[in-house]
Amino acid sequence: MKPNKFLLLFILTAIILTAVASATVYEVNNVYDGNTGKTLTGVSVIGYTCQDKACNTAMRLWPATMSTGNDNTIILSYPTELQSEFGYAVYFFKPGYFPYKVRADWYGEGRTPKDYTIKLYKLTETASSQIENFDVSDTSVKTEETITITADVLSPRINTNNIQFIPAELKDNYYSDKVKVSLLVNGRVTETKNLNMFWSTEQEVEFEFTLENEGDYTIQIITEITDNKFLSTENEETEKITVKVTKDETPEPNGDDDEDEDNQNKTPSGYRNLNKGDTWEDEQYQNQFKSVVLTSDESENLVKISAWQKFINWIKYIFRSLFWFLDN
Repeated sequence: MKPNKFLLLFILTAIILTAVASATVYEVNNVYDGNTGKTLTGVSVIGYTCQDKACNTAMRLWPATMSTGNDNTIILSYPTELQSEFGYAVYFFKPGYFPYKVRADWYGEGRTPKDYTIKLYKLTETASSQIENFDVSDTSVKTEETITITADVLSPRINTNNIQFIPAELKDNYYSDKVKVSLLVNGRVTETKNLNMFWSTEQEVEFEFTLENEGDYTIQIITEITDNKFLSTENEETEKITVKVTKDETPEPNGDDDEDEDNQNKTPSGYRNLNKGDTWEDEQYQNQFKSVVLTSDESENLVKISAWQKFINWIKYIFRSLFWFLDN
């Protein structure tokens, strides 16, 4: 009797599936809200293979990010052969909660001895974002001048365990916190800046404000945590710095003054009137056209010279006429 081909194919497939199924270790994880004890759904999971004892460097264990979906349970599978002597780092995370990290070193076949409970927390301790080096560029200015306000804002959380490896997928949303920084002038918010601060960092903020009117202005900066990973927060505020503003008494230049003055030195035709000069060059030029005013003695001598000159001219005329007559 010939063997049934379909039966052999079924048996072979079953053997392969059994081998594959027994080639990994299965771990069941149930996720809860650590603050309320309620089940959490929509929790994501990523895993890394540690490259050193502290897992400061790591490589991705599972290519894809996994999720519990609409359930609070997720089953993780680990390779039969341990991929690194330092084991694995597994991260559970969900928006609005701090990520939860566990270390694992499962290998072999089958299921882990028990199921595991994972709890994600919001921070219960009152948190704040502190302010340092608050400063104003000038405390005594004129109206319409602009001042610069600077300060250093500190992140709400500190990396107390000096963790060096942070998954790139988690850095901005789970290891950083949102902080709003507001500038207050006379108690009124005039500008805000929104920061996303990685833990154990500080960031310089800068504001500019134009003081339009006379009087005293109070300048202050306030920080507020706007991230929903914290159950309790409080605002931090700086001391108030007073800026005194006085009126600018400097006269504004009139752009028409030079033109008006220049027009006064022009005739209606547009040429400079030489009888009214306003520069040394004009005076020198006018001197060429000034009339000569003689004294009385100079005038009498001039009259005598004129009479004698007339007599000489008359004698010359008589001689020219006599010579002409003799020649003709």
